[in-house]
Amino acid sequence: MNTAQIVSTAKTLISLGFDLSIEQQLLQRIPFQQSSFMLVQRKRQGFDTMNFKLHFNRNDAGDYLCQCYDAILRKSITIPPVPVQDIDVGLLENRVAAIDWSSYFSPEIIEESISLKIVEQVEAVITDLLALGVTTQGAELLTLVKVKYWSDTPVEEIFDGFSQLRSRFEISQRFYFFEGEVAISTEESYRYLNNKWLEKQMQVKRKLLDETTDRGEEYNKVAINTATSKKNKSKSI
Repeated sequence: MNTAQIVSTAKTLISLGFDLSIEQQLLQRIPFQQSSFMLVQRKRQGFDTMNFKLHFNRNDAGDYLCQCYDAILRKSITIPPVPVQDIDVGLLENRVAAIDWSSYFSPEIIEESISLKIVEQVEAVITDLLALGVTTQGAELLTLVKVKYWSDTPVEEIFDGFSQLRSRFEISQRFYFFEGEVAISTEESYRYLNNKWLEKQMQVKRKLLDETTDRGEEYNKVAINTATSKKNKSKSI
């Protein structure tokens, strides 16, 4: 194992904004001597979340080089505190937020015997979330709650199709490392994806506005034709 090369690779990645733990991740993974592997890192950007998937390949010399990384931006989610079926959504969200979903299935908690109080707390929250999802409006709010609080936790593995739900709030791009070229940093990848997201939202709004305008113009045409028809009939009489 080329320790110097690992340290050098980690140093380069850290200079691009990746977490210091990347060196430890490489040291743990390289001994398995795979031809390729992927490492995952996550960082917060304000209220947004950035997930990174770094792809490594072994070259002819036996060294591992990072060929590229996937940057996935998940935008922050705001849940409107509106009442649905006598359920106070704002209060329910507070109850969801109070539970540490990331560690709920952790081996440490299981070994120490999970508190019955926490289990009952989770059961009560899930019961109310299921009740919330009965109506169309409630189902959309339930989706927001799931993606906001269960993404990147073991809980998301319980539900089928979770990645599809999450994809509505994500946008991604692959960035390559080319020899002799300046690499894209994590900060730059965030700015690029955030701009791409905002552009996408602007296009959606523009499309809705165009559709509304088209419907308005069609309505005006019908109204004019109707008025003209009535006027012609009155003249003939």
